[in-house]
Amino acid sequence: MKIADVLPCGHGPLIPISATLVGKGVGLRTVLAFMIGVAGASIPELIILGSMFKRRLVLAFALNVFFLAIVAG
Repeated sequence: MKIADVLPCGHGPLIPISATLVGKGVGLRTVLAFMIGVAGASIPELIILGSMFKRRLVLAFALNVFFLAIVAG
């Protein structure tokens, strides 16, 4: 499996970071958890979502991303 196979669309800068981590010996599942955490629930994204949705929904989204990263890693 390649990094590009599991990369979410629109997050191109993660490819070099992920490829470097895998090249240095970090496990693919660990890199996948890192990518989910970085791309899925960044602080700017949560701020934007917080301005658009209720706080409870944003919290549910962040927890969902957090648990997904745990399961992937």
